[in-house]
Amino acid sequence: MKTIKESLFAFGKYEDCKIFELEEGLYHIGFLSDSAVFSSQIYINEKRRKLEIQTIIPLKTDKNKLAVLADLIVRINNNLFLGRFDLDFDTGVVICKTSIIVGKDNLNNDTLKHLFYSNWAAASVYFGAINAVIFQNITPKTALAMMDEDSDDDTVDDENLKTDKPFDRGLGDFFRGSLN
Repeated sequence: MKTIKESLFAFGKYEDCKIFELEEGLYHIGFLSDSAVFSSQIYINEKRRKLEIQTIIPLKTDKNKLAVLADLIVRINNNLFLGRFDLDFDTGVVICKTSIIVGKDNLNNDTLKHLFYSNWAAASVYFGAINAVIFQNITPKTALAMMDEDSDDDTVDDENLKTDKPFDRGLGDFFRGSLN
């Protein structure tokens, strides 16, 4: 059975991207979307056979905006099929988290692609709503409604993942456009 770390680095090689090992069990990769430059930390627990991606939303809020931002995070999380957003009330930092428990199986490139892609898509798609609530004094409900107006189709399939906004490039382009 392959370790999760071996699968992760095989995936990085397959996608022609650099994944940096910061310490045992902690890795880094960045990506560029149409919305912003994002930094992702990858946490691996081999004993529990778990991999988690945490993408930091590159915005920080003041203490007086935490309640309205928390309202938005709850509303966003209700819309997500996979993963979640967290808000650190001490720092004002928002993180998009997506994880998988691998079990006894090996991770393959398709599974990792979908895991990374869903995390990064969520971070990029909801970046605008988070930005609007923090800096433009727009209510969470209005910010999400504005996103819905911009969306033509809520259907997500492999073809849409390759072509729909904000991702009009393949996953490999995100890796190659990453912070490495």
